Amino acid sequence: MLKCMEEKIKNIIKKIIDKKYIYLASSGSEAIKHLANLLKYKTFLIQDQCALPEYRNADSYNEVKTNYGIIDLKDLNSKCQNKILIINGLNHYFAEQPISEIVDLCKGKNCFVVNDVSGSFGLNSARLGDYTLCNFGSDDTINLGYGGFLASNTELNVAEDFDKGKLDELYEKLTNLDARSKYLYWINEKVKKDLNSFEIIHKDKRGVNVLIKFYAENEKKKIMKYCEKNQLDATLNPKYIKSTGNMVAININKK
Repeated sequence: MLKCMEEKIKNIIKKIIDKKYIYLASSGSEAIKHLANLLKYKTFLIQDQCALPEYRNADSYNEVKTNYGIIDLKDLNSKCQNKILIINGLNHYFAEQPISEIVDLCKGKNCFVVNDVSGSFGLNSARLGDYTLCNFGSDDTINLGYGGFLASNTELNVAEDFDKGKLDELYEKLTNLDARSKYLYWINEKVKKDLNSFEIIHKDKRGVNVLIKFYAENEKKKIMKYCEKNQLDATLNPKYIKSTGNMVAININKK
């Protein structure tokens, strides 16, 4: 029964991300460790902003410039020859990366692309890249609160350590993906509309969370009051943005 459920889950994931081989892991961090071990003789490239701490598990890595986490294609072009780029597909949940352009650029530079789809799982862009990573954290698209996966179109030497006692719950989360995604994107659109008078970072990019700049104390108070009224989690000056400017991150992914 467990084997049957595991196969059903992997088949669902295969269809969503268009990869042949799925390896379930105890966490997204473990999936990254597996990948780093498999490719340990390569240098990784990571985002200079919005890179998850786990991306630094690789022995050797350099940073690529970004515009509030969105990859700078010119800087990438100058650095990616014979490297491995690991990117957050839905950039800290507030803006989708130009994955197609990134993949096309990297192909010409012999650079593998590792697409972390923890936020973009279910979007067409999650199908792109040489390797796929995903975390099932409590704030992620598949909000199981446990586990993740590594995927590839080539067979990998990876020992799976996912707790099979959680397969039924994972299956339920996967079958509810469409409803949860629609709900989160609906809230995102509403928040952007309601707070349209403020400076929203990457406003026209698809996202779940909303990142807003403010320039005065009264602006900050208005944003925070809105979040409190609408029961939305908010973070002041999130650490993943290296900026001197004042910002509020509205964390819709926590709904």
